Amino acid sequence: MPRQGYGVDRRPAGITKESSWQLVDTPNSVFGPVVETLAGGKGGGGAQLTDLGRDVASTCRPMEAACAAAMAADLAWLRRRQGQRR
Repeated sequence: MPRQGYGVDRRPAGITKESSWQLVDTPNSVFGPVVETLAGGKGGGGAQLTDLGRDVASTCRPMEAACAAAMAADLAWLRRRQGQRR
């Protein structure tokens, strides 16, 4: 499968280049290289996910859903308690 690089122009609206790299630094420091940079030049360079990065990305949403489900009852209780204090 060919890899696809994403340059600065592919960032979501409102995200600066510096903020984008800060978002990459955390998983890189926890898991290892999840993003690799592409050399600049006429095409402008960019970055792409490594194989590990694709694994991390595909695992995050299911982990997030499992955590939300595990916390749902406690969060509902806290919301009810918050409503009682208003």
